[in-house]
Amino acid sequence: SFMAVELLARGVEGIHQTALPLSENQVIRLGRNPQSGWQVGWDRLISREHADMRWEGDFLRVQCLEKATNPL
Repeated sequence: SFMAVELLARGVEGIHQTALPLSENQVIRLGRNPQSGWQVGWDRLISREHADMRWEGDFLRVQCLEKATNPL
């Protein structure tokens, strides 16, 4: 059956917030300014292209990219 979730990113200050619907097995690139994917431009601690995320059943698989300058 089809299942979708919504991811929510919030900045520490509370003024920055964005939501992203994510379907099962869809891969989304997270970063400050990715070529394609989920842009979280206010977070200066993540890289331009930081991690790939994929919803797998009951779990969100997040893989930090090798070129990311900070850990997740």
